[in-house]
Amino acid sequence: MSTLAWKRVNPDGWFSFVVPQPGVSYVRAVDSYAGTYWTHGLEINYIYWQIGGRPNFLRDFEEGAYTGSCEPSSRHFIRRASKTSGRLVQLRMCGVKDEKRPGMLAIEVYAPRTRVFDAGQPFTGEFYFTVYYSNAKQREQAWRVVRSLRFTQ
Repeated sequence: MSTLAWKRVNPDGWFSFVVPQPGVSYVRAVDSYAGTYWTHGLEINYIYWQIGGRPNFLRDFEEGAYTGSCEPSSRHFIRRASKTSGRLVQLRMCGVKDEKRPGMLAIEVYAPRTRVFDAGQPFTGEFYFTVYYSNAKQREQAWRVVRSLRFTQ
């Protein structure tokens, strides 16, 4: 059983999740609707955008070609459908092919064509929520974070 304290965070007002305490560091992206939390060896990322309003880092991808951190060609790639707060999502687990994260594994929640919010207004968009980890102990914590994801609007 985990001895960590857990705190629910609600970074943009329309979704929330728990992070282990203490020692959380949070950085909000300047040029997109995104953020990153670092805590206890976990890296927790989220990013979303309106359909037709993709962020700059995706301009080199064809529409629908971005797969997040979980490349379908990854040796450890597993994908299954699930529901989170009544929304249909894809749950992806994989080994990460990224030179900035050698040896990392990821659990990713992808909500295609879902309701996202910009300045309180709802729009159809895409939502990615990814938790990176590197060992079995962190995997338990990563799953707790993923299972805690709630869409509040």
